[in-house]
Amino acid sequence: FLRREAFDSIESLRSEKFFSSAATIQKHIRGRQCRNYYLLMRAATIMIQSIVRMWLAKQLMEYTQVIRAVVCIQSFWRKTQARINLLEIYAVRDYAASVIQNCYRNQKLREIQDSSRISPGEIIYAVSLIQAMHRGRKVRRILLEAAEAAAKEEYFEPDPETESESEPEAEPSP
Repeated sequence: FLRREAFDSIESLRSEKFFSSAATIQKHIRGRQCRNYYLLMRAATIMIQSIVRMWLAKQLMEYTQVIRAVVCIQSFWRKTQARINLLEIYAVRDYAASVIQNCYRNQKLREIQDSSRISPGEIIYAVSLIQAMHRGRKVRRILLEAAEAAAKEEYFEPDPETESESEPEAEPSP
């Protein structure tokens, strides 16, 4: 029906159209596959980045907690050492003050002894006398308190035997 050349030219046009259509279909399918693969890789990359960032944040948080704990322990230790040093300073200061006071008192005692020529025996006698007077005053105060307590008991709770002896019974009046 058609000549060979016409058939070949038509056939070549048909096959060219067929191959170009096939190439277009393949191009669209490969593009869709590449886009899907890209979206899959992008989602996987975002997931991995998210996990790594979460792990890094957790590591940073743990490091920060450790640093805070270390700072807290160091602070407590330094505070304790400062307190110990301060107590040592106070102890040394108190000891120095007591030594100075003792020296001052001894000096004053020597001055008094030198000026009045009082013998150590007289001083001991005077100290013993003062102590005896203090003890006597203490005992008298205790005895006075005991006497007041006994008087209060007697005032509030009269003895039935002594009450009947001291007062005659009154006759009832009509």
